[in-house]
Parts: sequence; C-alpha cells; structure tokens
Amino acid sequence: MEIGKYIKAEDGLAWVILKENNEFIFNRYAATSYDPIGSYSIKDNMLVLKVNDNEEYIFKIDGDKLIFESGTHIGDLLKKGDVFELNK
Repeated sequence: MEIGKYIKAEDGLAWVILKENNEFIFNRYAATSYDPIGSYSIKDNMLVLKVNDNEEYIFKIDGDKLIFESGTHIGDLLKKGDVFELNK
C-alpha cells in the first residue's frame, strides 16, 4: 500500500490522500465542504479511515487500487464498489 493520492476512477470527483504517519484526508465528492481527516490502519487487506469513534470509511486494497466498501457518513456520495486508483 503506497502513500499518495487515490482518485475515483469513474469521474475523478472524489479522492483519498494517504500521508506519512498513517494520516489521511478524504474528499467524498468535489462539491462537499467537509473533508474527513484522521488516521488510517490496514488489516487483512482492508484500509480503515477513522475520523473518530462515530465516523469511519472502509476500502478493500487491490494492488494500486482502493475499492470502497462502506462508510458511516457517506449518504449517496459513493457506492459500494467504487474504485479509487493511485495517481502516479
């Protein structure tokens, strides 16, 4: 799992930046004003973005891709199976 920016492959309107020290920024959609930030962890090929005890987002890791699985504050912004690709 590389640190860097992962962009939603379908339309580029969402992205995740994985930073040093297990920190992240998650833009769930280009037109939203709130970008969750926090720490991430990896377990059993799953990436968990944790904002706080009430907010987290889960992705399956597939090589240089992240596949969205679920999130607590996602609404209609993303759907399960959305693919984010590492921007090289």
